Amino acid sequence: MKKVISVVTFLIILLFINFGFVSAEEADFNIQNLDVTVVNVDDLQLRQVGDKIELTSDKVKVLNVTHKQTLSTFARKSYTAGYEIEIPLGKNTVGEDRDVDGSSKYIAGVKAELYVDYDVSSNNEKIRVNRIYGSWKPDDIYYLISRKVGCHSGSGTGKLFQTDVSTNSFSYSLNWGYNVRLWGPLSPRAWSEAVSRVSGMSGTYLIKIEFPFS
Repeated sequence: MKKVISVVTFLIILLFINFGFVSAEEADFNIQNLDVTVVNVDDLQLRQVGDKIELTSDKVKVLNVTHKQTLSTFARKSYTAGYEIEIPLGKNTVGEDRDVDGSSKYIAGVKAELYVDYDVSSNNEKIRVNRIYGSWKPDDIYYLISRKVGCHSGSGTGKLFQTDVSTNSFSYSLNWGYNVRLWGPLSPRAWSEAVSRVSGMSGTYLIKIEFPFS
């Protein structure tokens, strides 16, 4: 009987190590964490989107929310966290279908993805950011300039990374050591921004997405 109990206990521990359990922080990682700012550079009007507006088809659309535990051992837990969103910026005027009222069905814009891979120590008191990666996917009528990406492992006391990006996709290995894990407004955070333009036309937007990930 003792041998059976020992085997069952071993299997439970093995299951925990390999797959982990859904933690409270994973359950809380949702659209409410995401801040999206769109600045119309042409008329300098600022509007806040993301969790501050209804996510309807003619506004910012969240395509994917990712927060998954990829590894769990006695030493650490590993996570991937991030978002894929679609930011409508203007109507496509070339060959688009139209609704019955004559308005455009297809709204051109930019898709943006931003993800972070990080580890948390077994006692949940330290964090190590390993990689930041993502992309922008503009519709054909747009092109992007002034692309930037960054993250930190804790405001003030953690490590900071930020850089200009020369292409529409990026991946940076950070090779950071562990830092004290902070919470609330000081918690680790990632962001990206880009300016979208239409050649020879008005409609220039600064797009920024930002979120805390641990």
